[in-house]
Amino acid sequence: QTFVFINGISYSTLSAVEVNGSSRLCQCNSAVALPQGWHLVPDSEKIRTRVIGAYTWSTDVVILASCTPIQTAAMPHPGQVYYDGGVAYLDDEGMQHTHFLPTDQECAYDLTADGYVTKWCNTQILIQDVAPASDSDSDSDSDSDSDSDSDSDSDSDSDSDSARLDSDSDSGSDSDACGQTCVADPTTCEEFRAMAEGCASDCSEEYLAALEAEFCGEA
Repeated sequence: QTFVFINGISYSTLSAVEVNGSSRLCQCNSAVALPQGWHLVPDSEKIRTRVIGAYTWSTDVVILASCTPIQTAAMPHPGQVYYDGGVAYLDDEGMQHTHFLPTDQECAYDLTADGYVTKWCNTQILIQDVAPASDSDSDSDSDSDSDSDSDSDSDSDSDSDSARLDSDSDSGSDSDACGQTCVADPTTCEEFRAMAEGCASDCSEEYLAALEAEFCGEA
């Protein structure tokens, strides 16, 4: 089997090697183009441990989109980053080889006109069949949050405005707005009378009489 299905995503390698093969294969000899609909896999701790470190991937190290080489289950420390200047090993036929991996300042693969190719052996490049979340998606989410905050602020301002006593103009008067310093509408007769003598004292007698009838009942 050349792919593994985890949490709704299929993972494979550009060379389509066996997920749990015993061979140590490398993709450093030829560039391979991404299959249509597939993408390089972004780096995360779950990818390192649950996808790469849990299988051999028929190689020693699998490379992520971040350029980071991660040890497979065939290595001493599965799921961990692997940098090395040159390690000798024997293949299945007893032949000695030396594979090299980049320093932490280098990318472990190159992108050519023909596709991706790894720089050292034994390595493979991990791919997935679902597009990773892009920066633009994050920006969009951020914008959405910002819009939401803006809407919330707008609603808050609107609520604040509506919490003030209505103006005389709302009652049909041509005079300017009144009660603008009141931070909330009265809810009881006592609150109304206190506001009528204070923050709403600039309202017309007609308007205050109407509110008094509403909150205190008919005289």
